[in-house]
Amino acid sequence: MINRNIIENAKKATDAWGRLDKKDQGNLKKYFHLRPTQSGISVISTLSFLPMRGLVVPPNKLSVSLDYLKDNYKTITQVDEKKARDFLTDINKKFWFKSRSGISILEENIQSIMINTMSEDSNLSLSLNLSNPIQFIASELRFQQGQYRVDIVGYDKDDLYLFELKRNRTTKVIQLNNYVNYYIKYRTFLEDLLQNYPINPVRKFNNIYGCMVMKYCEEKNQRDKLKNEASANKLKLLFYNSSIRYHK
Repeated sequence: MINRNIIENAKKATDAWGRLDKKDQGNLKKYFHLRPTQSGISVISTLSFLPMRGLVVPPNKLSVSLDYLKDNYKTITQVDEKKARDFLTDINKKFWFKSRSGISILEENIQSIMINTMSEDSNLSLSLNLSNPIQFIASELRFQQGQYRVDIVGYDKDDLYLFELKRNRTTKVIQLNNYVNYYIKYRTFLEDLLQNYPINPVRKFNNIYGCMVMKYCEEKNQRDKLKNEASANKLKLLFYNSSIRYHK
């Protein structure tokens, strides 16, 4: 039986997030999101200089950490990224976005970019033939330690999408297929969790789909092979190219 601590921590994260005013919520969610776990809550950065780095916080200290981010928002988002990074990783201030081990920095960058842009990127929903934009819900979702950790969870107002990012092109899609089947099996628990999830809760959803995301392949035969493998496992497949987003 799955431990329900993650749901209780999700509720506590939602409560702490709800104490912020709308302006501060809007600012913080541009660069941070909350990740409830069995053991606590993590504040995750999608800042370009600290992609997917985390701060593990006891639930009763989360409001303090969010207030600290809010009060130092200008410092964190200043032009001098080195100073901002040093500020966030200063263990002496007991505010430390620590590095993860065994994870590719390239994969982290792609993951953080996708999270930062997916809610506003109509191209993502168009590429999946969807009518509604896909909203970011969660990163590195898992009920407990071990397997079935989903890179990104998105929601298009109808269905859930489990995105698995691949640093390299691969036909090994059975992993994601297993993830989808696992979350379908534990759908009732997943529904309970996401209804209580911080920032962007999901009140209800219809289907659960898996989508592989990997770097674009110029060779058509190779693309077709990848597509066929995904289709045979009832998965969706997207390729990405490096690009630049412009702001005034």
